[in-house]
Amino acid sequence: MGFDVDAVRTEFARLERTAGEVRLDRVPTREDIHARWHWHMTELCRKNNRDSATWKVGRHSFLAGGIGKPKITTGEPPLEWRFRYDPMPLPWFDYPTGRDILAPMDPEHLYLHHLAAKHLAGWSDRPTGEDIYNMFVHEEYGPGDELMMSELLADLHPETYPQLRRRDALSIWHIARAAHVSKARRGRLSWWLNMFAVRPQA
Repeated sequence: MGFDVDAVRTEFARLERTAGEVRLDRVPTREDIHARWHWHMTELCRKNNRDSATWKVGRHSFLAGGIGKPKITTGEPPLEWRFRYDPMPLPWFDYPTGRDILAPMDPEHLYLHHLAAKHLAGWSDRPTGEDIYNMFVHEEYGPGDELMMSELLADLHPETYPQLRRRDALSIWHIARAAHVSKARRGRLSWWLNMFAVRPQA
């Protein structure tokens, strides 16, 4: 898959003009995410009295500013997985396919129980599989539930995301809602969810 450097620079310039306004006209591309990372890093430098030229970000980078040579990185996940950003707003997942349930509800919620045991092992009040299911499907969260769901979603491996739909009665909308309610900002999860995002009808 190609990578459009000019698109990064165009989006970076837009972010500078709009003080980082999140665009909601379409699902972000890889180029958009790279531009946002450079804008974010530039802002961090400014807030912390650091020189963005020293850090080679934003206008002082090859990608966003055309300065120097491209940085070659190997052996690490792509930026769209590593950078923390929100998935598209919840209405983008509220359409028939986004609401589809692929599997019947497991009355024992064994897969979710397994995930809780594996990823929330240090919690003294670790939730059961049923608790996790209820967090996905019900809007009201109890004390500490947001933090637990956020930690669970942040710790899951990408190959686990589709299994959430295949092992229990959860839809893309349920997973996206849980990510928003718990404020789980995880690039890998947002990138996966956004593959299912559809712009709401005006």
